[in-house]
Amino acid sequence: MGKIKTSPAHNKKKTSKFQKLWQRAEKLKQELEQRDQRLDELAKRIEREIYPAERASALVQKPLLLNLLELGQRKSWTNWQRQELERWIGEQIGLQAHFSLIDDTLENAIARYDAFRLGVELDEDDGAPLGEQLRRAVQAAEDAEREQHQEHLDDMANDRDAMIDALLDNTLGKRPGRDENTPTADLFEQHPGDVESEAQAAYDQERAEMRKALEAQFQQSIDELMGNFLDEDELDGDEEFSWGFPGAEQKADSAAPKLDNATLQRMFRSAAAVLHPDREPDTEKRLEKQALMAKLLLARKAGDMMTVLSLYQEHVGDGAALSKADEKQLVASLEQQLRQLNRQLEEYQAPSEMHGIAWEFYHPAKSKVDAEIKAHLELLALQKEQTKINAPLMTSMRALKPVLEIRYERWREQQMGYYY
Repeated sequence: MGKIKTSPAHNKKKTSKFQKLWQRAEKLKQELEQRDQRLDELAKRIEREIYPAERASALVQKPLLLNLLELGQRKSWTNWQRQELERWIGEQIGLQAHFSLIDDTLENAIARYDAFRLGVELDEDDGAPLGEQLRRAVQAAEDAEREQHQEHLDDMANDRDAMIDALLDNTLGKRPGRDENTPTADLFEQHPGDVESEAQAAYDQERAEMRKALEAQFQQSIDELMGNFLDEDELDGDEEFSWGFPGAEQKADSAAPKLDNATLQRMFRSAAAVLHPDREPDTEKRLEKQALMAKLLLARKAGDMMTVLSLYQEHVGDGAALSKADEKQLVASLEQQLRQLNRQLEEYQAPSEMHGIAWEFYHPAKSKVDAEIKAHLELLALQKEQTKINAPLMTSMRALKPVLEIRYERWREQQMGYYY
């Protein structure tokens, strides 16, 4: 981005607030560009060096997962042991899925384990893949449960009128009339005609209003019951493992500066009018203007007022300095731009998984990054060798129980840490 020209300052004491803010913003922009460039390079290094090492480590853990899936079908585990074993298996399945290492053998083993947990019988001689059998069985069970639930709601709806009438009778009593057994009988005898019809009309109106309110409450209860059932159904359905990376789930910055300043809007419109490619007859210049117009529109969307001002001054203002009045009008927008730049430096939104991992390793000092990557690769190599040794030993409950106890205690310590 080119330097923007501002109103002249004869000495440092007369440097305007806008000029000071602009200098700070330019410095932050340069830091952001340098950081993002470093992260792009680091992401390529992660993909080249770390990702293959982590995939190789995950591949070595596949035999361990097969053992865990086999042992997970034993019925004599205690509750806490089964809970920890399920957590471990879930981690391992997620790891294998992330690196696309789930083959037919592992998929069948997972299906057997899930079938055991759900109490579903699988037929090894059916010919259909075990995973498909399990999905069909689960879907059939869900359909049956949904149908039963709907029948229950239908029964409730069918009984609604009777229930509401009984409630209204209990609350309002019988409709006023000349029944000698009602408290209003003497009143109707003394004042026949209008009194009776007025009392009945009031009763009918009150009953109709109460019925309407009760019907609405009843329907709301049915809707909530169905909504709860659907929510539970979605949670209990097939869950795909999501391998998150830092920044992957961050939402767009809703606090990004908006070009709502009148001076800034004027400059944007003026720049857009000059840079609009449809008004350029020269083919080569039209392509240049297309790129510049795209840059201008992107700046407006991102709230990047610095780019808007630079494009305006370069292509509309013929490089002339901003007036003091313009500077004064733009100070608030520039302050907001500074806040956004500072947030971007602190909160990186990773455009890819590799960038997310790169952000974990990122440090301004390149030597520190090199040291951390080296240490990480050494740890992966050590874990890989340990897994090669330990996985063949994890073939019995006796061998697995001490490991589950260590994992469970570690998990409890983590949970305690969340509370304190």
